[in-house]
Amino acid sequence: KTLRADLEKLSADMKSEDKEVVSAAEKKYDEIDQKVTDAVKTYILNNTTKQSAAKLLYDFRYSLDEAAQNEIIAKADSAFKAVPNIDKLMAHLDVLKTVAVGKKFVDFEMADPNGKTHKLSEFVGNGKNIVLIDFWASWCGPCLREMPALVSTYDKYKDKGLGIIGVSLDKDSTSWKEAVKHLDMKWVQVSDLQGWDNAAAKMFGVQSIPFTVIIDSEGKLIDAGLRGGELEMRIAGLLKENVEEIPKIGTGHR
Repeated sequence: KTLRADLEKLSADMKSEDKEVVSAAEKKYDEIDQKVTDAVKTYILNNTTKQSAAKLLYDFRYSLDEAAQNEIIAKADSAFKAVPNIDKLMAHLDVLKTVAVGKKFVDFEMADPNGKTHKLSEFVGNGKNIVLIDFWASWCGPCLREMPALVSTYDKYKDKGLGIIGVSLDKDSTSWKEAVKHLDMKWVQVSDLQGWDNAAAKMFGVQSIPFTVIIDSEGKLIDAGLRGGELEMRIAGLLKENVEEIPKIGTGHR
């Protein structure tokens, strides 16, 4: 509560017309957010037999990274693990171990907007140096804002070994198809129209979008979670191309 005392004022400052005020407020906001996360992590690690700590772990699951969560679960007792939703969190951590960097990709099959089915394995190593899986949805604001940058990256590197397969977490077929057309996404798009229950998203442990996974020509996962300029820089590096650094864009939609 003490750490968060200034957040209301900072939120107001972030709406200022003065860019310097906005920048300073965003920096301070992030610092406070990190302090809160650090305090929560310390409390949980010191109380791995308490149900209150287990609830905090679930509540802060998006703030605590995978390593921290595994560290906590390794110390937790049976009462901690019995708290509602901790079983889901543990199952998610198990999924992440199967799709970790360095692991062989897990194949999936899904239909495109015309009903034709595609497998991820159709693209991996099939004349492409790297394949990017892009998890997104037509209802996801950050996804739509970032898509023009991804379209530009695709146009720039598609003839240099980059392939993309888009996986939509949509439920409405019309919204999905209209978004694909409107955003001029020329790569293959697939979806099972199950929203957050999308089979591929579950397979890769996706909890927020946009989310990307990079796979090399041998089928190994080599990176995940990159966006905007950071994503283009990584792609350029893998394809041995030069590119000016571009700032990252926004935050994901959970």
